[in-house]
Amino acid sequence: MAARIPAFSLFSLILLALATVILGIMAWVWNTGIKTITEGGDGVSTTQTLPALQKWNRESRNEIRQKERELVDRQADLARLDMELAKHRVAYSHDGLLQGTALPGKRTKDAQPDPNALEAPIRGGAEKKKLKSSSRRLATDDIQLAVAQVKAHNQQVLSDEQQKYPKLDDTITQRRAQTEETLKQIAAAEAAWKADQLNLEKQEKELIASREKIEKTGANDRGVRASTVLEYQDRIRKLLELDLKYLNEILPCGNVLEVADRQDRVMIDLSSRDRIVPGMLFIVFSYDLGRFVEKGTVEVIKSGPDLSECKIVGQIDSRRRPIHKGDRIGNPLYSLDRPKTFVFAGEFSEYNVDDLANFVRAMGNKVVDKIGPGCDFLVVRGDAKDRADTDKMLAREYQVLAMTERQLLRFVRPAYLPK
Repeated sequence: MAARIPAFSLFSLILLALATVILGIMAWVWNTGIKTITEGGDGVSTTQTLPALQKWNRESRNEIRQKERELVDRQADLARLDMELAKHRVAYSHDGLLQGTALPGKRTKDAQPDPNALEAPIRGGAEKKKLKSSSRRLATDDIQLAVAQVKAHNQQVLSDEQQKYPKLDDTITQRRAQTEETLKQIAAAEAAWKADQLNLEKQEKELIASREKIEKTGANDRGVRASTVLEYQDRIRKLLELDLKYLNEILPCGNVLEVADRQDRVMIDLSSRDRIVPGMLFIVFSYDLGRFVEKGTVEVIKSGPDLSECKIVGQIDSRRRPIHKGDRIGNPLYSLDRPKTFVFAGEFSEYNVDDLANFVRAMGNKVVDKIGPGCDFLVVRGDAKDRADTDKMLAREYQVLAMTERQLLRFVRPAYLPK
């Protein structure tokens, strides 16, 4: 009988299964969040993931630094040219004239200033502008121009294009904070999982110890029960191992009605209507305090409609136990009620099976090949050369009475003896 698992052990196993499922779901959610941040997913495109934004930030910063270096080089070149042209108060931007002074002292033939020396196209325009004739005015214009450039630079720095980088930094900082928070949650979950794992391992050890104890107790119980079962089986086997019973008593089928004075004839209460024919043999017996006592054998010599006359063919002790009126007669091969069933097993010493079977059939009985329910007698050789062990075992099982060859021959009618 299988050992039953205690209720608390089953409850602990259920808690273990639920904790494992919950921890698996939490780990999946956190792994999904990290995967969404790093690889994209629902609500976050692959171009907005943290690695993609970091890459775009690095590329943008490299591009800005490259432009800044080009701008510095350009400004250095312009500063050098400006110094070359400073003596003339001339300033250019690309191919356009920004400012300059008129060439002094250049006059026309009529002592008038050269108009070409006083006018020039400003900033590359088609219209000529009058050049500055005063260094102070030129310095003032330079200062105003520098102020305008500073303002323009400030506007450029504060423009939306330049503000993309601070926004990107804020986004990176926010994503980094989210990542750190997720990592903290994962660490807390791992700590809780380890604690649960230790607790579950402890419970598992307790359950294993409890199971081993129960199995040990169950093994002892099974051993005791097995010993008890074996003991009862031995008893049952001894009770069932019944010995094969041989014919030692005969059931009565008639009575002795009268004994002749000569003590050689008797009258019995069986007649021709009872299938009695001359030559049939009967055992004469009585009961002494309930014990079967055989006295002798009689043979039918005349069968009438009401009675039959028999002669005494043998007596065991005619002086102490003579045959007298009231004794019983019997023949195992004869029955008033029904024919009896016989089985012959093995080989016989005096007659063959067919001769013995024919005699049994002549007495109104049946002969079958195998022992089974309904058999009355098993006929065997009954000596040291008997080889009917299998049939004897079946006879014990079906409680069939055994009869030896010599017991059967006692009742064979002389008329049926083989020549």
